[in-house]
Amino acid sequence: MADPDPDPDAVTLRLIASGVVQAYQLTAQGEALSVPYPASLQRGLDRLTLARLSVGKRPPAGVPELLRWCAEPLGEWMSVRELDANDEVLLSDGRPTLVCEELVVRAPDVEAEIFENEMITEVMRISRAAGSEESYAAFRRFVIEHPVLSEIQFQEALLRAELSVLAAQLGECYCTPPVEYQQDGCVVTCSDCGNLLLFGSEGYECKDIRCPRGTAPQIGRRLEMKTGVRSLVAPVQRFVAAPGRAELRLYRKLGEIGVDVELWPNFDAYDLRGQVFSWVLVGSGRERLGESFPPRAETPSDPA
Repeated sequence: MADPDPDPDAVTLRLIASGVVQAYQLTAQGEALSVPYPASLQRGLDRLTLARLSVGKRPPAGVPELLRWCAEPLGEWMSVRELDANDEVLLSDGRPTLVCEELVVRAPDVEAEIFENEMITEVMRISRAAGSEESYAAFRRFVIEHPVLSEIQFQEALLRAELSVLAAQLGECYCTPPVEYQQDGCVVTCSDCGNLLLFGSEGYECKDIRCPRGTAPQIGRRLEMKTGVRSLVAPVQRFVAAPGRAELRLYRKLGEIGVDVELWPNFDAYDLRGQVFSWVLVGSGRERLGESFPPRAETPSDPA
């Protein structure tokens, strides 16, 4: 089974390319390039520094030297085994090249965006190869409904036929809860969104900005670390689980009024597809409940 982890050198290269373009945009607007540098550029430098030191090579002394390196062929200063780009440069005459532009990831958190894209792409590829839309939908729904779970719950999930083919990918979506969330050998979850609660000076805090709570968070579950606990890694929690909660709420609301609804049909062609009489309606579950949901009608299905 293919490893879903993005190539670390490719991630570093995309971080640097994204940072180079951001830096160019700043200077093109007449701003001086100074500390703090664009986050992607600094993070790319940090990763490149560690990678070169680990193999006994000198890293760039800082962002200014890194930008000078960007005018040199990529193959001279970093590994680009996933790309046929050893002779390419990221900067030419002080401007980002076409190759540089193509490598840009336009997202606030480049690493998280790459991880999420790679993971979902791999899940979709494996599900398609198995001819199982059910596996893809089950994977999406599982991570949305289980932001935190016990090791026993996780292992039981892998026994489900539709999830067993995605065991490795599901494992990549979870990690041991961060130490700062652990207290007295336990972690606690939010009763509203199910995510971990952080204990601070004013009590428990839920760090999920999409949590539907209206007041101070309440404890949902208390899990002992000694029995094994898993929580979603940040990119999956942020880009899959958090927005997915709205999709599930809408799915359930439509079901309550008798609409036959499918989640992520045809490998995510739509978020939701529901049938009312002979009309098939498709739309995005990311619309907030309480606002109008403007479904779009497809070709009518054959009447029963």
